[in-house]
Amino acid sequence: MNKKPFDINTIIGFLLIGGIFLYFGYFGREDVPADAEKSSKSDSAQVVEETREELVKDSLYEDASETAQFDSLNSEVVAAPIEEQQFTLENEVLKVVISSKGGQVVEARLKNYQTYDSLPLYLINNNSSRFNFDLGNGINTADMDFAGVKNSENQVTMTLQAGGGKTLEYTYRVNPANYMLEWDVRSSGLGSLVTDNTGLQWEMQTLRHEKNLDNERANTHLEYRFAGDEDYDDLSATSDDSETEEDLKWVAYTQQFFSSILINKSGDFDKAELVSKIPLETEQDYTKLLVSKV
Repeated sequence: MNKKPFDINTIIGFLLIGGIFLYFGYFGREDVPADAEKSSKSDSAQVVEETREELVKDSLYEDASETAQFDSLNSEVVAAPIEEQQFTLENEVLKVVISSKGGQVVEARLKNYQTYDSLPLYLINNNSSRFNFDLGNGINTADMDFAGVKNSENQVTMTLQAGGGKTLEYTYRVNPANYMLEWDVRSSGLGSLVTDNTGLQWEMQTLRHEKNLDNERANTHLEYRFAGDEDYDDLSATSDDSETEEDLKWVAYTQQFFSSILINKSGDFDKAELVSKIPLETEQDYTKLLVSKV
């Protein structure tokens, strides 16, 4: 089945949920030599970049007229940089921070939980996640500057002005005592730029929460559910793995006791490229690199 062009005007639910048990205690992190830690962070960034390039390398346009459109879009967006702003949405159980850089979620904290060493528990923090629409020819929405407006206590709208009447708008909403973050995506004038290769790419370096890193890493994996089916499948939790699947209802990054789930509320994901990679043993802060392009 051929992949249909991505419907950029959709509503996506981003569900951040806490598990039924979390170990509380005061435990020190194992000491890591400073040079090893520095190398680990560099290697981790390289793995992320290589994985990203592997997923997008076949999505560039060859047609000269289409390339010109993207060059024009890029120059107009870059010409008017906006100072980064951050907007906070929260309820009794969830705190989410959204940045004007990429218009994306940069922090998600479960307010009723802590890590094994009694620190606030984040599912997303310190650039551990990236939400990006790849429009080809090096145009990535995650790198663009959005203008943000907090419409109400529970809603923020982020707008990318791309010139020539082209806009991309994200609206985020949270509801009382709910782990669901609703993400409404709308575009205007971008229809000619959407092709079979256009899609949402969600990358996450899953943050460490537990004392036993090996055990947490072994219990962190990428799961997905097929549309119209109660069953779900997953990628390997013990080795690097990848799959290309069709007709998915949701994609979940499942950790030992917590999950981050992407749900298409207005339909299904026609096709998804899924990747799971295990970090080097020297990486102490992350458990897996999980990537989905839908």
